[in-house]
Amino acid sequence: MSPARAQQASPLVVAANGSGQFLTVQAAIDAAPSQSERPVIIQLKPGTYREKVTVPATKTHLVLRGTDATTTLITYDDHVGMPGITTPTSCSMLVQANDFTAEKVTIANAAGYTAGQAVALNVEGDRAAFRHCRLVGNQDVLLLATAGSRQYYQDCYIEGTTDFIFGASIGVFDHCVIKSKKNSFVTAASTPADQDYGFVFLDCTLTADTALAKKVYLGRPWRPHAQVVYLRCKLGGHVAPTGWDNWK
Repeated sequence: MSPARAQQASPLVVAANGSGQFLTVQAAIDAAPSQSERPVIIQLKPGTYREKVTVPATKTHLVLRGTDATTTLITYDDHVGMPGITTPTSCSMLVQANDFTAEKVTIANAAGYTAGQAVALNVEGDRAAFRHCRLVGNQDVLLLATAGSRQYYQDCYIEGTTDFIFGASIGVFDHCVIKSKKNSFVTAASTPADQDYGFVFLDCTLTADTALAKKVYLGRPWRPHAQVVYLRCKLGGHVAPTGWDNWK
């Protein structure tokens, strides 16, 4: 049996309580084979993994798999304003590799409501897929970073305050729940002029904390050619009648 097939058959198991092969998510990623052409499964046992996680470009075809997103949490609390931290580097998880998949995992930034920009997930690689995941934070939660990168989010829960889905990539959100925690903006796309698509929301549900009333905007353009489309989505009463706003 080839190493790639053996790896696919025997997941790398991560457990915060010591019952797996690895104590941290990063240790399992580091141990995974590089430049794999087949899925390499990392199984996360329930627990809280407080660490900054990087999936480098060499770790292709990784599958990060939890059993329940509500009990499997990757979290950190970096934010802009800390020494040496920028918006992209504030992320709790950075995905640079192509063909990355995450399933049934929560990725959070716990910096707090007033911390400013604090990214939970920063995706730079191409052909990334997230299924049944939770992306949680406040401002700038999900950064779809790279122009031309294609990303797919299916049955995910994403919550934040301001511009919490933002960036230049092509992102499809399929049957996701998008929750606003503040009267602000859901998206801030920076779609390049030569890119046909930006963010597409399909059959999603937009919700909010009950205190919000018709003051949440679907998006504002981070760059002049921003493209965001909502198709067959359920828009709650918190969404402003005008729908969109300008960058201010």
